[in-house]
Amino acid sequence: MSLFRRIYAIKPLRPVLFILLMGVVLAMAYGTSYVVGSPDVAKVGQCLNDAPAAVARTTDCDNDRATWKIIGRVESDDVPAEEACAAYPQTTMTFERKGRGEDFILCLTEIQR
Repeated sequence: MSLFRRIYAIKPLRPVLFILLMGVVLAMAYGTSYVVGSPDVAKVGQCLNDAPAAVARTTDCDNDRATWKIIGRVESDDVPAEEACAAYPQTTMTFERKGRGEDFILCLTEIQR
C-alpha cells in the first residue's frame, strides 16, 4: 500500500490533507496570475487594463479592457518619469515601480478605439 493511501486511511487526517492540498492549489493559482499579468514582467508592445495602478495587469491589446499600450520601458531608479519617457513623444501616461526589487518606468499611450 502506498504512503498516501496509508495516511489517507487514517480518518482524522483527511481534513488536514484536504486543507493542505487546497492551500497548495490556491498558492499556485495566485502565483501564476501574479507573474503572468504583472507589470513587473511587462514588455514593450503589450497593453495594460484600465488605469495603471497597483493592480494593473497586462492584457491582450484586442481586449475591451485594454486602455494603455506600453511604448517604452526604462530600467531606472533615479530618473524622473517625464525625463525617462522623453524619448517616446507619444507618451500620455507613465507607470513607475520603485522599491520592489527592480525599479522601472513604463511609458504608456492611450489606446484609441
